[in-house]
Amino acid sequence: MKDAVSVLRFHTYSVDEMVYRRNYDFFSSEQEIELDFHLEAKAILSDENDKSIIILTCEIFSDDFEKNNVPFYLKTTVRGFFTCSEEVNIEDFQFHGMAILLPYVRSIITSFTAQSGINPVILPPINVYKVFGKSETE
Repeated sequence: MKDAVSVLRFHTYSVDEMVYRRNYDFFSSEQEIELDFHLEAKAILSDENDKSIIILTCEIFSDDFEKNNVPFYLKTTVRGFFTCSEEVNIEDFQFHGMAILLPYVRSIITSFTAQSGINPVILPPINVYKVFGKSETE
């Protein structure tokens, strides 16, 4: 079981940015709108692995949302603070750090949209293997 314990230790997170713009000209045709979102992650490893950071950004719909007849544009950036108990490569750190931060990002988006006068947006569970183009056996 010791092999199953992550070398990453998650300390906390902070919201770096939250942008929300509502499209008051949006017209709904009663059809459910497909949620269009994009994730981007950036990893920063310190030399001593004591101040490692993941910056995870999620954008929902595009910045030109008014042209695309979608209800809003939302962008949030969350910074996660980690330490590593042993040396890790930056790709693995980014991959596992993103997997740890994603539930927080999903919760922030759901809470924010629920209090914004629109139906709460619930991001689907995300397969981080596919986001980073890894196979599940790597």
